[in-house]
Amino acid sequence: GGDPLVGLSKVDFLLTDNYDIATTGFGDFRLAAGMTNLIQALKIKMGTIKGSMLLHPDFGLGIRAGMSTADFTAQSVYDTINKLIADDPRFGGIQKLQIQLNKASLTINLSVYLANNNGVLPLTFDLKI
Repeated sequence: GGDPLVGLSKVDFLLTDNYDIATTGFGDFRLAAGMTNLIQALKIKMGTIKGSMLLHPDFGLGIRAGMSTADFTAQSVYDTINKLIADDPRFGGIQKLQIQLNKASLTINLSVYLANNNGVLPLTFDLKI
């Protein structure tokens, strides 16, 4: 039984939308495994501001609220996403990547191949800029 993706995904602490550790009503930590872990990993990659992690200064997308569109290009975002996916052994590459600049946000439509031919995971991210 269980989720067949757990072997691929690893197990991490489950995070809330604000990146706090999620707990149960009893104060116990919740875990993210399988598909939940894979989705959370992509959310962290897209939501982390590049340069904000001292030990991993190249990690993250580099998009943050208040940025000017002159501060980045679609190509630089595309290249960064490709590197973030390629550097993670849980993923086998990108099937589809579309970047759309809106007035106050950047929409990323992403489909990534899961490692070991475990399928494709499609997700959309809206980042405030």
